[in-house]
Amino acid sequence: MAGASPKTLPLAAGRWRIETRQQIAGASLPFMPRHRDICLSASHPFPGVGERDCRRRRLSDARGTVRWRLHCTPRGAMPANGQATIHYRGKSLSGRAHLLIAGGRGLLHTSRPIRLYLNEALTGRRIGPCNSGRRGEVG
Repeated sequence: MAGASPKTLPLAAGRWRIETRQQIAGASLPFMPRHRDICLSASHPFPGVGERDCRRRRLSDARGTVRWRLHCTPRGAMPANGQATIHYRGKSLSGRAHLLIAGGRGLLHTSRPIRLYLNEALTGRRIGPCNSGRRGEVG
């Protein structure tokens, strides 16, 4: 697949501050924005939440835009499947994730399965070097 390799992805390695805003389709109010710091590099560029609970498969990358397929199975919560697209610009990034959260009969004690559509917008900026030097950790 042609596109940006980890060495050419326009992403400055280091500690990043990521802000996410989530909205469930049909809900009248969005969730409050969340902030977190994470260490990113061109070889480990995924800034999404649920890092430990989600499997990602890189679908494509071209000109600083990377698309992933996501499959998340958080412990004690409903599984989610979807896609994320992130646009990298050196020391800043932006993107969107769209997930279908389905299941929940037993977990939520309902007679019908639950289907929620979660949309997440994210932005990020590099704020300095990683303290820990390890990817995905708050530095």
